[in-house]
Amino acid sequence: MSTELSPREPSSARRLHLAVLFSDLSDSSPLAAHLEAEDYLELLARVRDCCRSAVEKHLGLVVRMQGDGLLAVFGYPQGGEDTARRATEAALELHAAVARLQAAEGQRLTPLQMHSGIHAGLTLVIEGDFERGRLDLLGEPPNIAARLCEQAEAGEVWVSQAALGPELHQFEHRPVQRLPLRGLAEPLPAVCITRRGQVLTRLAARERQGALPFIGREDELQDLRHLLAQAAAGRARTALVHGSPGLGKTRLCEALIAEARQQGWRIHRGYCDGHLHGELMQPWMQLLRACFGQPELSPQDQLPTAPDLAALLQALPPELQVDAAEWLEALRPQARPPGTEQSWRDWLPRLPALLRALGRQQPQLVFLDDWQWADQASQQILEHLLRQDEMPLMILLTNREAELGPVQNRGDFHALALGPLSLQDCRGAIAQLLPGLDPFLVERIHVQGGGNPLYIEELCHCAAQLPRGQLAQRLEEPRPTHGSWTAQELPWLRGLVEARLERLPAEHLALLKTAAVIGPHLPLWLLRRLCAGDTADTEAALANLARHDLLYPTQTPGQLRFKHGITREIVYQLVGAPQRRELHRRIAERLADAQAEAQAAEPAGESAGWQSALAYHHAHAGDWPEAALHAEQAGERAEQSAAPDRARHFYRLALDALAQCPPSAESYAAQVRLLQRLGLTCVFDPSPEDLPYFDRGSVLARRRNDPATMTLTVFWRGYVAYALGMTQAAVVHLREALQGLEQLSAAPAQEGRANAWLPMLVQAQATLGQALAAAGEYEAALNLMDSAIAIKRQHRSGARPAVGSAYALACKAAVLGDWGTFDEAAECFAEARQAIYGAGHEVEGSVLCLLALVQLWQGRWAEAQQSASQALQIAQRVRNLYVFGMSRALLSRAQWRQGAPGSASAQRALQALEDAQQWLQSRRKRLFGSLLHGWLAEAYMVQDRPAEMRHQAAQALRRAREGDLLGGPTALRALALAAARGYLLNPPERYLAQAQALARRRGSLHETALNRLCQAEVLALQGDRPAALEQLEAAEPPLRRLGMDWHLTQLQQLRTRCQGQAEGAG
Repeated sequence: MSTELSPREPSSARRLHLAVLFSDLSDSSPLAAHLEAEDYLELLARVRDCCRSAVEKHLGLVVRMQGDGLLAVFGYPQGGEDTARRATEAALELHAAVARLQAAEGQRLTPLQMHSGIHAGLTLVIEGDFERGRLDLLGEPPNIAARLCEQAEAGEVWVSQAALGPELHQFEHRPVQRLPLRGLAEPLPAVCITRRGQVLTRLAARERQGALPFIGREDELQDLRHLLAQAAAGRARTALVHGSPGLGKTRLCEALIAEARQQGWRIHRGYCDGHLHGELMQPWMQLLRACFGQPELSPQDQLPTAPDLAALLQALPPELQVDAAEWLEALRPQARPPGTEQSWRDWLPRLPALLRALGRQQPQLVFLDDWQWADQASQQILEHLLRQDEMPLMILLTNREAELGPVQNRGDFHALALGPLSLQDCRGAIAQLLPGLDPFLVERIHVQGGGNPLYIEELCHCAAQLPRGQLAQRLEEPRPTHGSWTAQELPWLRGLVEARLERLPAEHLALLKTAAVIGPHLPLWLLRRLCAGDTADTEAALANLARHDLLYPTQTPGQLRFKHGITREIVYQLVGAPQRRELHRRIAERLADAQAEAQAAEPAGESAGWQSALAYHHAHAGDWPEAALHAEQAGERAEQSAAPDRARHFYRLALDALAQCPPSAESYAAQVRLLQRLGLTCVFDPSPEDLPYFDRGSVLARRRNDPATMTLTVFWRGYVAYALGMTQAAVVHLREALQGLEQLSAAPAQEGRANAWLPMLVQAQATLGQALAAAGEYEAALNLMDSAIAIKRQHRSGARPAVGSAYALACKAAVLGDWGTFDEAAECFAEARQAIYGAGHEVEGSVLCLLALVQLWQGRWAEAQQSASQALQIAQRVRNLYVFGMSRALLSRAQWRQGAPGSASAQRALQALEDAQQWLQSRRKRLFGSLLHGWLAEAYMVQDRPAEMRHQAAQALRRAREGDLLGGPTALRALALAAARGYLLNPPERYLAQAQALARRRGSLHETALNRLCQAEVLALQGDRPAALEQLEAAEPPLRRLGMDWHLTQLQQLRTRCQGQAEGAG
């Protein structure tokens, strides 16, 4: 079997996950100046001896030592999942060893110190030479490690936080800092390690970091409970929990152990360590030391004193007290004299005797974690122990493989295989690490992590540290094949995966790399065509990859997929760039051949299904004309399937490919066509990433003096700007586009196309009207929208949903609602919903959001909640991100208003509103965003949180200056109440005047009525009850005319308070 990988890189080049350690002698220049050259040379020799000893002890490789500096790597030539931990421990030992050295300067001895930096990640490794050292390292890890070393002061070890991952908690360290390092665009989270910590197991380290809660696994836990009950009855039982790394084997066992402890079981623990050459019989030695009360005994420790020893002996069963002193001496780590490597055989009859004697006091549970790293002696002790039948003993093991050898042939041996968590299980777990995360991103994290709890934890922790706004982009956008966030921000997880890959045969790893280049989902026939050689070898390799939990068949016959999206990314990046391009080219050729064969066999068959794969592989092979052709066809197919997000992705890919092609008339025509198609996919949920494409198209059209395309690109720039809440820019672009379309429409007809521009002209009128409405310029907005609605009514056929008319009617209804003409607004909403009712179209979600907003303005909270809930359901079904976020915000606002201030329901609603606001902001979707800032400012004022209130009010007013006026009055009323309560220096009248100015600018009667109600509350807070009652009298008639019954109730309650206070004062 061969996948014909033909690298064009140097033959010795390999991509490996390495931990890189840079270390320098601190203050070496002054030291060298004070010492004789020979003395300094001798000192450097001793320092270098310390370097070699520390690095080699922790299985590292010294790449070079130059002057007083060290460059070492961990994970070469064979990777490991603990490379960064080993590098950190080597640095700590190196610092300690050098600190014990002293340099003689005249009559005094100067202590020495090192300073170090460590980073881990994907590195291109090339065999070195005399000039470059043992290895030549290319990539970010050596550069960042060097920058961290520069950052370190004398005696400090700085490590990037991502390199250690959860193993950071194996060490004591200072708080995490974000360091601005030379050459990095963003500060790097890093820590200064001070010493090794007391946490010994991976589970304990992950619990310190914040691990996923124990969830699911109820069937497996019930099986273990059944075995525990059998063992309690005196029948020894053994259970093996197996599965790939991170599936929660230890967590499941800990859940059982907690229950066993409550039932009176004595718990014995031992774990195997793949690092630091775990001592002979490590898990059993740990178990026995704990039995004798000496869990931390080391070779340098003295034996317990006579009184202490007597106390220990009394705790043992009588038959074991005779040999207690001998036990304690034997349990000292590494204390056995040379030549006694086989002394473990002497333990075989003694360990069962110990457990049997202890079992007469209480049942015994032995937990052996990470058994895949057990030495042969430990394995044979286990095999001997399993021969003991009649005793209250349960042995619980975790192992990455399902096989343990001959011991599994025993009838009382039980193996439990753990699989990935379901999406339902993941939802609750992710919610605890990333509260308020929307279901779209939860699903993406689940897919990326493949349901593996450890992978999901690391994704969540990494996501929680991302700067605001980047999480959605990292998870939702199709990432390029280079620079993915897994490579840059999860190097520890990369090491974990690569350690598993190292154990694969070379041919199987090559097959896996080919599969990774094909994609996350891969046809089996394609993989077989790419693998030359014996078919039986390929099948055996696939079976082995499935056993290693890497590839597995899907429910679709003949299809394979990677178990975890992260694994596929890591394997993909292990393939060198020249190899990747060549593989992509070969894959595209095989796909084209297969497509031709399929069309020849069935000429009328559907061929569009091939286009997305062909576009992807041609693009990554650098074949740009073919990539553009197939990407456009794939986009058309996605549009026909009502998948505008996928269509947008392929149209962008096609435009990017054409940008790489030489300029030509054909290429320009294709770009114009694609820009229009891209614009149509942006109608319902555009992204900021769409704008550069229209900007680039405008530049091209200007160069070619093409006014039609210039107008087209300006229109779509305006449309996208409006949908993203960039109101002022939208109005400018849309006015320019409308002017251009009017000129194009007035031009002489060509070939019977007199009305060719009419649909675009009407759309521009409606969109400009909607943008003006969002900016509060209602009169001009209604004129444009009424004109567009009238034309659309004339051309409405009823054959399909009138989505354009529906949205324009809903925007008009919102304007009427803001004016306080709620009955007219209701009629517009009814017509809008009738135009699309029952179509299941996503624009219905937008209409329902605007309906909920008007209902909120009128104080009809229950109806607003119902409308927002319906919008949310539609958004989830059609995956409209903006409607999803805004409907959540509207729903939360309605729920908050219905809850009593300070109640648990009100607090939950406020939290949901905060989450919705952050969710929209992170995606740079700011249309009507001032509303959310105003609502939060009001809620924080009610909760007496003035600092947060001021921040949200400031954001609402900033948005008002940008043209988004809707949330300004609410924020200003919150500021007025804060000023009346003494939180602000400015008088409340100033804020109320500004609120009224914004209300007048919009012509908003409901805002004017609420401003009066707020003024009455301010006067009441100031103690001027007569003036407050007077304002309430003035506010009541407009509230009654507007049908704002809830607010009338609030008015009456305030009036009662004011009257009661006045009577009490009298």
